[in-house]
Amino acid sequence: MKDQILHALVCDGQAAMLMINASETVKEAKSLLGLSAGVTNAMGRLICAGALLAQRNKNESEKLTLIINGQGAAGKLLVTADNSGCVKACADEPKAALPSEEISIPALVGKNGQLTVVRDNPLGKEPYVGMCNLVSGDITRDFAAYLVTSEQQPAAVALDCDTVNDKLICGGIMVMPLPGCSNEALDLIDKKISAMNDLLAKLDYHLSLEEMALDSFWDVGVKPLETVDLRYYCDCSRDRFEQALISLGREELLSLAYEEEDTEICCRFCNKKYVFDSEQLKNLAKGLK
Repeated sequence: MKDQILHALVCDGQAAMLMINASETVKEAKSLLGLSAGVTNAMGRLICAGALLAQRNKNESEKLTLIINGQGAAGKLLVTADNSGCVKACADEPKAALPSEEISIPALVGKNGQLTVVRDNPLGKEPYVGMCNLVSGDITRDFAAYLVTSEQQPAAVALDCDTVNDKLICGGIMVMPLPGCSNEALDLIDKKISAMNDLLAKLDYHLSLEEMALDSFWDVGVKPLETVDLRYYCDCSRDRFEQALISLGREELLSLAYEEEDTEICCRFCNKKYVFDSEQLKNLAKGLK
């Protein structure tokens, strides 16, 4: 199945549904960042949450950053996404693992902290920052709690990431009631999502998200609308890191130039390395007072 986000209506138009397959995207993140199996499972859920929430961005230039920091073994996990389906991620401790072989998302993520969402404003105004305390550390419940407490948007959410039939499968569903949604429809939605314990098996079995949506929600009225392709995309560049170095100031640049023959900067989102030699740093410092 292709990595995509499906927009659809369910319960005869009373609720909006977003369904995501992020399996290849998460595989790319695992490879680039060197994630352990447990951190991959946690990051996969967060990538799905970030990509789904970014579909509510008003335009492609608006970036959404989802941060979960629960004081767990993996440290802080961060995902940045936009509404065109581009996502990137990083983890403080990408290779974190637990003493036992069993993978526990709450133990890796932690429960003592917050889930934070930052929406950049393309017009240059102050970004919107929303936050809620973690309720479980399993990411799914924490994400649903954030939607209610910080965005006043109740939603039924299912997120999962794990190895199925020797394949890494990752995906999720978010169903949001629209104005005028009946109590009966709300009950149907809750029951449907609560019973979605075979989410990964469905993603592995079906050929497309549209096929999966029609198969899973036919009895409550489902109408697929459009799909957005999903991919892991890091927009780092040498120019961007040059600007970061310039922001250090003239004295710090010259100090680096004379202390080290080469200064290496590694991107946290893709592990690509950028090397600046002493002469390049001196040239950057020349333009500063």
